[in-house]
Amino acid sequence: MKQKRETKARMKRQEILLRKEPPYLWILLDQEVLECRIGDHAVMRDQLGHLLKMGENPRTMIRVVARSVGWHPGHDGPLQIYKIRSRELAYAGAQIGGRLIEAGDEVATVAIRFEQIGAFALSRDASRELIEQTMRTYE
Repeated sequence: MKQKRETKARMKRQEILLRKEPPYLWILLDQEVLECRIGDHAVMRDQLGHLLKMGENPRTMIRVVARSVGWHPGHDGPLQIYKIRSRELAYAGAQIGGRLIEAGDEVATVAIRFEQIGAFALSRDASRELIEQTMRTYE
């Protein structure tokens, strides 16, 4: 039952990204995320292909932090920043739940951390090439 709810929620979020004018979306991923096998080769190809397709949208920026970087602030856990109208919120993920952050100073700290991670990331084009290269390993 929980899995069905989560799948339904995920599909609803995907609908938002497929709108005529979707929100701006900036994603920073570790290279390990691209290489961590979830399912068989076909599943991995499809997942990486989906990333590439999403990255074609001019409102979506996907950048990868290469493995060679080593440790960076993103290793402390996943984070998300939301700008909804004039309000900024952040979300810090954790294994058992996460935390919605509304306090301006804490949101600013998360935003700085996101910028720090981005400083380590490859360019948009280099990230796309790395995703394509990883996808070819699953052919």
